[in-house]
Amino acid sequence: MSSTRSKRGLNRSILVHSIAEGTGLAAVRLIPWFFMAKKRERVVFLGLYLLVGFAGVGIAGDAFSGFGTPGPSKWSVTEGPNRGFPLTIVVSTPGVEAIAVDEGYVLRTAQSAGIPAGGRPDLPVAVKVVRGVPGYRAVLEDVECASREARDVRIAPAATVIAETQPDGKTPLVKRRVADTSIYGQAGFWPESMIRVEEAWMGTQKLVRITAWPVQYDPSAETVRFNQQITARIGLVPEDTEERNP
Repeated sequence: MSSTRSKRGLNRSILVHSIAEGTGLAAVRLIPWFFMAKKRERVVFLGLYLLVGFAGVGIAGDAFSGFGTPGPSKWSVTEGPNRGFPLTIVVSTPGVEAIAVDEGYVLRTAQSAGIPAGGRPDLPVAVKVVRGVPGYRAVLEDVECASREARDVRIAPAATVIAETQPDGKTPLVKRRVADTSIYGQAGFWPESMIRVEEAWMGTQKLVRITAWPVQYDPSAETVRFNQQITARIGLVPEDTEERNP
């Protein structure tokens, strides 16, 4: 009798631990206990297990896993009749992965074009470069977006390389995640615009760099916005020679 009670007590511990893991192992590990348990205990187990399965979270607490299925951002560019302008661009991102670090989460797509400057929210970016038109300046005319948000998510700042003084007097270069207070201390989403248009010259060729942010972050509200599909229109305005090529 005491042996049976001991086994039941042990398996109750396994029950709580297995459901907290939120894995399918719980059912396998508890099959012997399930048939030995009282009817009330079976009902409680099935209720908790179904709750975990449908909610997708464990008793141990919610963890942010990101959005959708992580994959690279894909660009669609449609040229207009005036030297290729206005451009209509569509940036589609299937999902982003959340990677837990001490300071919060780092978000990544399967392919990120670059790493944000140190101190800024560590978010993925997508970049496209197209030819510009001499004598004209490319400007963002309109943006539409299909997005969704997640709350109570803390995004870690990107790492900064600094010289850290050691007790022996040496100052090795180390990476530290130190938040930029000009961003983390403000309300509102960063970056403010999910699309940025910049121009540069490479020799005699004018280039337009288009940066898209699949994710924006509001540090004050700890809210993440996933921009799954961004549609933007980029037009041309006249530009004088001095401004074009200083």
